[in-house]
Amino acid sequence: MAVGLTPLSVVIVLYAATALRLGRWSISMPMVFVAIGYWIGPGGANLFTLSLNAESVKLLTEITLALVLFL
Repeated sequence: MAVGLTPLSVVIVLYAATALRLGRWSISMPMVFVAIGYWIGPGGANLFTLSLNAESVKLLTEITLALVLFL
């Protein structure tokens, strides 16, 4: 599970470091998450393959929803 949270943590830190610059171009955190998810998922580099029934997907979805709603 820690391996799955490490890339998420890296994306959050990188977004935080560049948020002002991206904000000038009206690029929000959900846009970054979708783009990164597409890039590393089956549609792009296929680095991660997840089962839709996996518990880790539920946890990742809840974390992402919390970030989108409260940040």
